[in-house]
Amino acid sequence: MILLRYFFLSVIFLLVFNFNADAQIRSFSADSIKFVDEMTEWFVIARKKEGGDYMKKEFVPVFFSGRFTESEKQTMYKTCNIMLKRRMKAFPDFQNYLNTMINFLDSKQSEESFDAWQRSLEKIIENSTSKKFVNFLEFSEKLFSENIIYQSSSVTWLTNSNNYFFEYDSLPFVIFTNINLICRAKNDSAVIYGTKGILYPTEGKWIGEGGKVNWLRTGFDEDVVYARLQKYDVTLRTPSFTADSVLFYNTNYFTVPLLGKLEEKVQANVTEKNAYFPRFDSYNKRLRISNIVDEVDYDGGFSMVGPKFIGMGSDEEDAMLIFYREKSPFLVAESKIFIIQKERFTSDNSAVTIYLERDSIYHPGLNFKFLLKERELVLFRDGKGSARAPYYNTFHNIDMDVEVVNWKMDQPLINLEVLKGSTRTTARFESLNYYSYFLYHKIMGMDNVHPLVLIREVTKKFNSRELLAHDIAKHMRFPMEQVAPLLLNLSVQGFLHYDYDKQKVIVNDKLFWYLEANAKKRDYDVIEFNSNIGGKPNATLSLLNFDLDMRGVNEIFLSDSQNVFIRPHNQEIKMKKNRDFEFGGVIHAGLFTFYGKEFSFEYDAFKINLINCDSLAIKVKADELDEFGRNRLVRVKTVIQDIKGDLLIDGPNNKSGIKPLTRYPILNSRQESFVYYNNSSIQKGVYGKEKFYFKVDPFTLDSLYTFDNEALEFDGLFVSAGIFPDFTEKLKLQPDYSLGFIRKTPAGGFPVYGNKATFENDINMSHEGLRGDGSLKYITSTAYSNNFFFYPDSTNGIMQNYVIEERKGGAVEYPEVAAKGAYMHYMPFKDVMEVEKRDAPIAMFKNQVESHGTIYLKPDGLTGKGLM
Repeated sequence: MILLRYFFLSVIFLLVFNFNADAQIRSFSADSIKFVDEMTEWFVIARKKEGGDYMKKEFVPVFFSGRFTESEKQTMYKTCNIMLKRRMKAFPDFQNYLNTMINFLDSKQSEESFDAWQRSLEKIIENSTSKKFVNFLEFSEKLFSENIIYQSSSVTWLTNSNNYFFEYDSLPFVIFTNINLICRAKNDSAVIYGTKGILYPTEGKWIGEGGKVNWLRTGFDEDVVYARLQKYDVTLRTPSFTADSVLFYNTNYFTVPLLGKLEEKVQANVTEKNAYFPRFDSYNKRLRISNIVDEVDYDGGFSMVGPKFIGMGSDEEDAMLIFYREKSPFLVAESKIFIIQKERFTSDNSAVTIYLERDSIYHPGLNFKFLLKERELVLFRDGKGSARAPYYNTFHNIDMDVEVVNWKMDQPLINLEVLKGSTRTTARFESLNYYSYFLYHKIMGMDNVHPLVLIREVTKKFNSRELLAHDIAKHMRFPMEQVAPLLLNLSVQGFLHYDYDKQKVIVNDKLFWYLEANAKKRDYDVIEFNSNIGGKPNATLSLLNFDLDMRGVNEIFLSDSQNVFIRPHNQEIKMKKNRDFEFGGVIHAGLFTFYGKEFSFEYDAFKINLINCDSLAIKVKADELDEFGRNRLVRVKTVIQDIKGDLLIDGPNNKSGIKPLTRYPILNSRQESFVYYNNSSIQKGVYGKEKFYFKVDPFTLDSLYTFDNEALEFDGLFVSAGIFPDFTEKLKLQPDYSLGFIRKTPAGGFPVYGNKATFENDINMSHEGLRGDGSLKYITSTAYSNNFFFYPDSTNGIMQNYVIEERKGGAVEYPEVAAKGAYMHYMPFKDVMEVEKRDAPIAMFKNQVESHGTIYLKPDGLTGKGLM
């Protein structure tokens, strides 16, 4: 109860004290001395020590200094009385007003300006709230003392001089002439140099005209990059402004100023490199800058965003960077935005076209980077949206799924490779006419009707390939949220182009022919090139002839129906125009395998030219069956070498194998080829290829996947290193699965070794060597064997019968000799025939003598060694 009573007494005392303080000053005198006394009393009552100090040290010395005119003093008395009536306080209201009056003296304003300011003050007091009056006083005090025209906790606007004067016309305003208008915020500042304007302090608005804004704080010289303003407005509560119809100068790129829009904003933590303001946007979106760097032109709109030159497109047209090679446009990059800096040009989403004669390589959405010092262009796909799409190459007629395209402008090469530091090593190149049954059904998924069919129906409904995504979703009866990912995937796969921002779709030819291919109404192919290599580019494009060298390609299927595929040597091929390509390595075509250093594939003719084919290996059907009941395949032991011709894979209009053309693949050997028997497995390689071979005439073989063994037949000339005279023959498949022949000699036999002897009956050539079944006559002897082995320097064999006819009366005489089962070794170039006893002794001299050793028949007689 005592505490409550004390509280009420305290409240009553305070109310009485305040009432007395207010009651003591009813008005201020117009006499200067009395005015000062009354004002001092007013301040002391409010705050004894602080009020007395303020009057004594700050106001009174100035008031009596003679700097105030009598008119200004009278105005001061009048205003203070108005403030008193409005029950304004000594602190801060009167203090702000008196400080403002003192600072006004320092601002050196004219009497006319003072009168206008005073009228403004009176109008505000009469017609506005005390708060607005206080705000105007605070504004005036800041303006007069620090040239600040607006200040808040986040932004300060000020000028560099007191070139201003006050006016009043329904609102107070201040006219500024030839000043620098400065904005400070977040430890940064922006300046409009040499401007003029009108400030409406109660509205917090500046209407300016003229002036210059430079890019000095972004690292550019103030006389190199700058903008000249015309009329502009500033809302002072924000650290920014926008100006239309400014003239922009950038002497690095333009000889004349550009007309456009300027935006300026003060931001925190800004450096020369990351500054985003000042920003200029040109009105003209088709500016041309020739040689923005050597051999590169720019065409498009222009923006200067902080230190960055930004090429800007419009809604209708993109900005372009045009790269020249040999004075002709070679590469064009198109984008809504290019960031052009001193060291690089970049774009996050750029459509790029590389011109190759009348064709091109195109991609709709790439990350683009051009390094000026290195003169190196890097294009890469970030795996998002349209960037997932492959490159469309109409010169080679392939789609190219590669991560990075890298071109050093001063080199005639473009590398297609993986991103540096990436774990990926693969790239994929696919024929434009490639069709995949698996992909077709993967797109369909669980739908009742294939999405490609539904989109084709929409094109028929609107009689146009340009569609709205909404119309497709409506026809599919799916929500747009479900259709959009589908359209994006189809865009990536090349069936259509999907503009997500505009929700527009352009249907490509591929969608229609894919449906026709699936219905077997159109031919297609299965050609793709999968590259997997580390440490080297997946492919390199030569700018001298547009050859595309691919690396890391292990296998290429040309026809799955005819079972034709290749394995390139060193996993490298050289692609020419329209999917033609050159390679070395191995070709598998049905049951035939070609090995060579130089082949070329022709897409339109759908054939492989055998330019330098080292050898051809063939598989045939054996009589034995495998575990599936099929004839086991056996490789023919003999290969055909040095083939020149072509391999027709399938009909040129039947690359898909839709029609069962069983005659294909077809091999055309158009020049002489050769079969050699110099393999070490054939009589230890005794038949040297220089003199012993079968020269095969040009030939044609069809049905390489299904041919019968009997079809292996090759006409040609047999050359046996002088063992026999050269003769024509047919090579055929032999029982030992080699290519050879069995033939009879003409009546009277063949001379052998240049008429040193004569052989008559069957000659057999196979993997076992050159053999004979018949008789060999030498001098007066005749050897009979069913298995002579003929070598370039000798003939060997186990003889069933051997005889030497007796010869008497001549210079050289020979006894009668007969042997059975003896071994013969005939050396024609030493002119000697050795006959060695095996099982039975050699009978001589009409069976009067037996030889248990070896006899030697020569032109100069018969000799021997051993037991007789």
